[in-house]
Amino acid sequence: MVPRFSGGEVGFSYHCINNACIVSASSSLFGILFGITFAIFALLFKQQNTLKSPETVGVWRRFGAFIIDYGAVLMVLSPITSLPVLVIEAIHTGKFQWVFYRDYARDTDWIFGLLVFSMFFFVVFYFYKHPALSRQTLGEYVAGYKIIPADEAKKASYLKRVFWSFLGMCILPVSVILALRNKQKQFWWDDACNTKAMKVTKNI
Repeated sequence: MVPRFSGGEVGFSYHCINNACIVSASSSLFGILFGITFAIFALLFKQQNTLKSPETVGVWRRFGAFIIDYGAVLMVLSPITSLPVLVIEAIHTGKFQWVFYRDYARDTDWIFGLLVFSMFFFVVFYFYKHPALSRQTLGEYVAGYKIIPADEAKKASYLKRVFWSFLGMCILPVSVILALRNKQKQFWWDDACNTKAMKVTKNI
């Protein structure tokens, strides 16, 4: 949706091989406003009261929820994080443009590394804060389940769970196979962090 209103792809790119660099960035006013609005909605939307259901949450249901969440985060971050790059480029060129492309590097291109770090920080924050506040992420809400402590007598390690799950996504085939073989269809990072996925039904 966002690229349609920005004249092309939204985001920033920085690639250097030896002394050859290709740098680009693009965004749009609509994309930024959409990203901010969607971020507020995703973090604060009112969830209906739910009841825990003992049914097992399938592996592919959880994977689908992750895809929804990851896509939502990208829609929010891509247009917003591109804006500082566009502003710095405008300072150098004297003209602001929503899209630019160049085949050389500048001394101020260090900001790309800072932006990548900030994007990683917000992704971690998104996946950590929701279960920490006993809320569903947008993807979990759509998929109809919630992450809760496996043993309520023990503290769940939600922050550690985020990092372990990111590692698990890097070895996705192995993680999926292990989850499919698990009786409760839980991923290994759930067992390591005292968390589990529980289906929920909306109160009427």
